[in-house]
Amino acid sequence: SFQAAAAYGGLDIPSGSLCKARQRLPKAVMDTVESYVAKVGQLLSESRAYCQGLRVVTIDGTCISMDETPELLGRFGRVNTKHGMSKYPEARMVVASLARTGSILSHRLGPYRTSEQALALDMLASLRKGDLLVLDAHFAASNLYYSYLYHGLDFITPAHQRLKVGRLRRLRRYNDGSFLGIMPVSKPQRKKYPHLPEAMTLRFVPVRLHSRRGNRITHLVTSLLDARRHSADDIRRFYTMRWPVETTLRDLKHPLSADVLRSRTVDGVYKEMAAKLTALNLVRSLMLQAADRHERDASR
Repeated sequence: SFQAAAAYGGLDIPSGSLCKARQRLPKAVMDTVESYVAKVGQLLSESRAYCQGLRVVTIDGTCISMDETPELLGRFGRVNTKHGMSKYPEARMVVASLARTGSILSHRLGPYRTSEQALALDMLASLRKGDLLVLDAHFAASNLYYSYLYHGLDFITPAHQRLKVGRLRRLRRYNDGSFLGIMPVSKPQRKKYPHLPEAMTLRFVPVRLHSRRGNRITHLVTSLLDARRHSADDIRRFYTMRWPVETTLRDLKHPLSADVLRSRTVDGVYKEMAAKLTALNLVRSLMLQAADRHERDASR
């Protein structure tokens, strides 16, 4: 907290004065600090972030609660659940992090009515061309695939549960069990997104997995088409690198108390989340420095 930081620095400042100072602090300042610390984390992660020449980036989302004020309700809204409307306003947040270190590269926070997919798409331009995105089935759709490729990003996702993989026209079969297939883009999708092609050539890798909701995952879909460079086992191994983003979100929401924000204004909510992400990246940076010094894995 600000109060603890002031006490650590030997400053005897009333908490009310700190609260007023925090409210006056421009959001742009917090955004700049967050961006700077994220770049430091990227530099420290450079030697660990790559696997087979690809920087692996994971994207995932979560929900954040906050106090009930008219301003926050108007901006973020409530959630309509099976038990009725939620008591408090909720926001959606999506983060992009490096798979091997957990360093946060970027985040987007928005009203609950904004989809995680829309927030994720808004982050793509901040990533490096050539990055490999590893995502869950929530981010598997033809318009999303097109956007990943448009930004120069490769991707791996589970096949969408409504995609009939067995009915796809196959262009080439590989000895490792994977195949190149033509995935048609539905007419409703092309009507909604006129820039989409009629079909996309993608690679399908067989797997035996289950999602968090218990749904069977029979194939992974990827833009890594060359089986000589990336075998089916490589694709499966890449996908297992997605899970640490769940740990990153857990660390953010529980030890750093980001599951329920305290700020009572919209500007304060954005600044508070930027501060918590900055704190998370500072801890990650210390972990990386310690790991380098003692030649250990950063997660240990």
